[in-house]
Amino acid sequence: MNLLLYSLLLTSKSKSNSFPITPWIPQGRRIPIMQGYTDDNSTQITLLVSQIENLSYNITAIDKVSQQPQFHINNFCFPNSKYKIEKIFISNLENNSSYKLEVFDKNNQLIDLRFFKTLNTLSNSLKIGLMSCMDDRSPIHAPMWKSVIEKKSDILFFLGDNAYIDDEEISTTPESIWERHVETRMTLDIYQVENLIPILAIWDDHDYGVDNGNSSFEHKQKSLEIFKAFFGNNDSTYLENGPGNCFYVRLANQRFVFFDSRYFRQNESLSTSKVWGQDQISWFISKLDPKSNDPVWFVNGSQFFGAYHHYESVEREASTELTQLLDVARNLNSVSIFISGDLHYSEISSIEKKLLGFQSLELTSSAIHSTKADDLRNNPRRVISYRENNYFIVTAHVNQAQLNLKIDICGRNQTYNSSSYNIKK
Repeated sequence: MNLLLYSLLLTSKSKSNSFPITPWIPQGRRIPIMQGYTDDNSTQITLLVSQIENLSYNITAIDKVSQQPQFHINNFCFPNSKYKIEKIFISNLENNSSYKLEVFDKNNQLIDLRFFKTLNTLSNSLKIGLMSCMDDRSPIHAPMWKSVIEKKSDILFFLGDNAYIDDEEISTTPESIWERHVETRMTLDIYQVENLIPILAIWDDHDYGVDNGNSSFEHKQKSLEIFKAFFGNNDSTYLENGPGNCFYVRLANQRFVFFDSRYFRQNESLSTSKVWGQDQISWFISKLDPKSNDPVWFVNGSQFFGAYHHYESVEREASTELTQLLDVARNLNSVSIFISGDLHYSEISSIEKKLLGFQSLELTSSAIHSTKADDLRNNPRRVISYRENNYFIVTAHVNQAQLNLKIDICGRNQTYNSSSYNIKK
């Protein structure tokens, strides 16, 4: 869709807000802003703004603090676009404190105001939202994000298909990748929210650019650069980027490995295919201290344990890589669980003790606002499943070497299921 026509469509549907009209923002909308990686003394914030307008920012503490925030800005510009990405890297913050971000135009007029918090990285608890498959053309995206925002999670994990870039009618180009990210960022209310929520994201095929895409995608490097502009984070105290789109994070006495299941993927045959590639596997192994008791979350776009269906999964397409991952997890001093998206239905699967030496789970969260699967495939590991549009809210508490989980599967107006699990060796 032409971006100008798209903006006019948004304008016709929206209502006015309290900020002065800015020509490059559809009327009634705000600047699309996303809070990314956050810890106890820093955060990274991404804004989609006008290519030609120079904005200025002011960041101040709401709570009483002993030091003033410091920040610097990096830009990502795409040729011939009316928009650019500005990333604000904010440091010198204080643990568990609240701040405000003010945005000013070239005339020093306030055009937006947001609030954000730091995370208490020393806490033993974390409330995490899990969601995937975000089609901005879906009629239910607004009520679904309203529901998510009301849950007040500490952090959100976007599990892939965070924008629908590929189109059956036209070929994917760097220009279409950029434009679809812009359109999605302009549309979804999670980027309009006044009280920002930190978001960490991986991609899957639709935001990579090709349905079931792999390493042969001709625009994969440009797609990676654009995705990192919109969702990526620089290395920080508790975050380290790896090969491709993968990264490793430590928060709240828990460890999170986010896999890139597209950039290195090789679909040769079921016996020789690769989802992650050895460089990525070796990299994440180097990050995991086997002596640590901190639980590990393995996060992937497509399912880990999905041999029961004919769609994409690590178990079905790259069983040797899954075996390698399980060997690593089995030899850790900690427990681990598995998180995925993609399927267009959600389920909790019980991972048998013989694979890891302890009972674990795979949580598959899909789709928050995209099409629903026609049916549920027969999964022998399944504990519970839902086809309605949904997302997960997981409250994770670390108790010594155990991981206590409260899991809510939520829709736009209700909670479909609540359950509790104790993962322990």
